[in-house]
Amino acid sequence: NGAIDGTGLTSPRLDLRTSNGRIELVFSESPAAVQARTSNGRIEVVLPSDSPAYAVTASTSNGSTSTNIRTDPGAASTLDLSTSNGNITVSYGG
Repeated sequence: NGAIDGTGLTSPRLDLRTSNGRIELVFSESPAAVQARTSNGRIEVVLPSDSPAYAVTASTSNGSTSTNIRTDPGAASTLDLSTSNGNITVSYGG
């Protein structure tokens, strides 16, 4: 239970889970694989603008998804994001 917030992240792989809380991740280096799960809360992922294309799976039961990044279903880099109640947003940082 609780929010997960990360800024300036450089880890190539993350696997994060919480039951009741948002997940906000801001990367300063492009990750190879991110898996993030929450039951009640939004998920926001911000990537460096020079990141490669990603294979993105974004799933929400009650909310919207917005992936404003380069995507490629066959990409080696992956984002696997899931929430039951909340929006999912993936974008590039300014």
